[in-house]
Amino acid sequence: MTQSLKKTQTRLRVNAVIVIILVILLTVTSLFFYKHVDNQWRDYSNTASNVYVLHDTLVQRLGYGGFIHHFKNLILRKNVDLYLPSGVVS
Repeated sequence: MTQSLKKTQTRLRVNAVIVIILVILLTVTSLFFYKHVDNQWRDYSNTASNVYVLHDTLVQRLGYGGFIHHFKNLILRKNVDLYLPSGVVS
């Protein structure tokens, strides 16, 4: 009986060591991939915020409230007086 008990204890210890090693490996792997995903997300966030700022600047200069808006007012609404140089009377 003691022989089989020692065998069972040895097998239990081996299985426990295997489980502990697997848990450690999986934890290290998870942390490794988490770090890479976090770095990629930070890069994406920085890039996206820069793109949004540039897009907003472009829209303000060329889009509504900018060149296109003023061009539309001049051509479609015939608002010539607003866009004449100062000192020129229409």
